[in-house]
Amino acid sequence: MEQPHWIGDEDDRDAAPPPVTYPEAVQILQDLVRARRDVRLDWYGGRGPRGDARLVFLATAGIPEHRVRFGSPRQLPALTRVLGSARPLPAHQGLWHARERTITARIVGDYDELVVALARIMMPKAPAPDSPPGRDVRGRLASSGAFLTSETAAGPKPGRRTMRLVPAGDELTTLYPRRFRTAPALALALTGFTATDAAAAQETLVGYGSSYLHEVVRASGVSLRLWEAGHPADRGFPGSGAGKIAFPRERYDATAVALYADAGSSCRDPLEKYLKYYRILECYLPGTGGARPLSEVDQLRALAELVVTPARLAGFLRGGGLLASLSDGSLVRDVPVLRADHGAQPVPGLDYRPGMAKRVHRIRGRIVPAGKGGRAGAIRPGGGEERGLGADLALIRFFAESAIGHWATPLR
Repeated sequence: MEQPHWIGDEDDRDAAPPPVTYPEAVQILQDLVRARRDVRLDWYGGRGPRGDARLVFLATAGIPEHRVRFGSPRQLPALTRVLGSARPLPAHQGLWHARERTITARIVGDYDELVVALARIMMPKAPAPDSPPGRDVRGRLASSGAFLTSETAAGPKPGRRTMRLVPAGDELTTLYPRRFRTAPALALALTGFTATDAAAAQETLVGYGSSYLHEVVRASGVSLRLWEAGHPADRGFPGSGAGKIAFPRERYDATAVALYADAGSSCRDPLEKYLKYYRILECYLPGTGGARPLSEVDQLRALAELVVTPARLAGFLRGGGLLASLSDGSLVRDVPVLRADHGAQPVPGLDYRPGMAKRVHRIRGRIVPAGKGGRAGAIRPGGGEERGLGADLALIRFFAESAIGHWATPLR
């Protein structure tokens, strides 16, 4: 009689039979669990989604309990390696190998767009992800990873701390099974990082990982971030850079960089993107009021004066036709325009920070999200003014990046 194929098991009906039976595999796991105090194995002799054995990694300080269903003997090699020396970090679908000094964690984003971004680095014309060149890029990702960065100042080469993007291995996919297994799985790998316990490893993952992925987002144009419960994966957005990532030296605010990745989703309309970038600015507004309460537009102006210099903002506005759009009152009506000279370039000596704050605030006040009501003259999805927001999206993104960078703290 054919054995039932349970929902959630690997689709291995046509594969070779496993080397051990299910009860034998459970016994092997039980023997491994006896060597650990932070894991137990529950099994009552059943099979199927409700009857299979469960590995339970018990809660420790700062790390919640994590349960793993043992659905097939083919999971045994991955779980054997995990039980040998590793501890799951379920808050971010991560795994810490203490002896190997490695931390890996699943990341979410648009992996097909990552392949295209890598292909642009390797080849003049980006191939389709499913073309032979695209598959070559996937092979490179599997063999050596992508966006490798290492700490050049840290001792001899074998002991350096490194970070890269890699395919999620069978350990992560076994610990954190995904509903749609045909979609690619990508992970962040940190090597050479020492942690005293699992909570410290998770802190390292969040601190270094968030900063690293933020730089990958900026360099590759692909929206990627650490997995977080209840947070959907997003698609990427156009960006710039040559794929070279500096080893993280600063820790960025995790909420702000998550919003930054959200704003880059290509499935969002320009108004949603604008609101996400504005929310980043709101994260930092309370610190700019001082003893005297300020209006929101004054807080934005104070924020701009704090996080960016006049010369840097003028340099951002110079070239590329950006200021030509921001000085054109017909593209987005009823908002302050930024002055430009006869060549549509910044006026020498003009401080653009107050004007940027007023324009950002005014556009935010006019945006009405999809499905919402609003007064006459509001900017709504699908309208002509929405299509004219390209330069303003670049401006508020620059503003948000400057705020994130200003409040970055050193990583130790």
